[in-house]
Amino acid sequence: MRAHTVAIETMAAFGPIAVFAHLTIPDDSTAGTLAMTYFLGQFAHYVVYTLGIPYVRTLSFAVASLSILALGLRVLTAL
Repeated sequence: MRAHTVAIETMAAFGPIAVFAHLTIPDDSTAGTLAMTYFLGQFAHYVVYTLGIPYVRTLSFAVASLSILALGLRVLTAL
């Protein structure tokens, strides 16, 4: 249940940034790659959290969070 809560909370940050990136720089393949990295990080976090593996859980959450940050920086540099 807590993994789902974390996914919902980070989706609130990811959603607007991803939409804004698509509207601002629609032909940029890096934005798509970062979005896929976010999804895979969140999916891995959910699976690993369910299995109870502590260090991999933190690593997968960091990958998802850093991809949100990188996507935001990518949008800011495109402006």
